[in-house]
Parts: sequence; structure tokens; C-alpha cells
Amino acid sequence: MKKKEEIVRFGVSMEKSLLDEFDKLITSQHYVNRSEAIRDLIRKELNQAYVQSKAEVIGILCYIYNHHIPGVTEKIIEIHHNYKGQIFSTLHFHLTHDLCLEITSVKDKAENINDFANRIKSLRGVEKITVNLFALQ
Repeated sequence: MKKKEEIVRFGVSMEKSLLDEFDKLITSQHYVNRSEAIRDLIRKELNQAYVQSKAEVIGILCYIYNHHIPGVTEKIIEIHHNYKGQIFSTLHFHLTHDLCLEITSVKDKAENINDFANRIKSLRGVEKITVNLFALQ
């Protein structure tokens, strides 16, 4: 069980209009207080810094592609085989007659996962891609 850490209070100064906008945002996201929302923002920024480093990460790649584009399915499979050590699993969904969605879970150094995503993204027929990476620490 994780030991409960000491809570430290600190002050933050900002324009009232910015604080008003922040309060609207955190209310819409169902935060019970500003402190938890600020903690989440800090965690998000720290995660982003780790992901930009050469740290090991886990993540999900989601991409939509048109399987009727000649060769796109075979090229995706080839890229997957080249990154087989990084991929845990892939889910494949048929969205429409033309479009497929793949969700690929990965684990490796951030730069390798980003290279994998860029290879998928650059294929003719891949219409959309999102990459969500999380630092392992």
C-alpha cells in the first residue's frame, strides 16, 4: 500500500477572468475542488515531459483507415510485424463498409512508439490517428 504523502499548501496568483474560466472548466469536468484539478494538470504536464524524454512508456494508438485503398492493410500488418516486441495487442473494428478502426496497445521507449505511430500515420489510406502515451513511473 502506498504511504500517504504530506500535503503542502501554496498560493497561486492569476487574473480573475482566468480563474473564472478555470472554475467553469473544472465544474464541467465534475471536480470537487480546485486542488484536485490543479494536481491533475501537474500530473498531465509531468507525464508529457516524461513522454518527450527517452523514458519507457505504455500507450494506445487508435487509427482509422480505409481498407479499400490498395495495399494499406498489408502495409499496416508489415509495420506491426516490424514492431512486434512493442505491441501487446490490437483490436480491429469494422466501422463502415470502407472504414476500419484499430486500437493497438504498446510498450517501449517513447521515441520508438512515436516512430511506429509516424509510420502508420504516413500511409495512404490512414485517415485519423491519435496516440496516448503514459510514463511508467
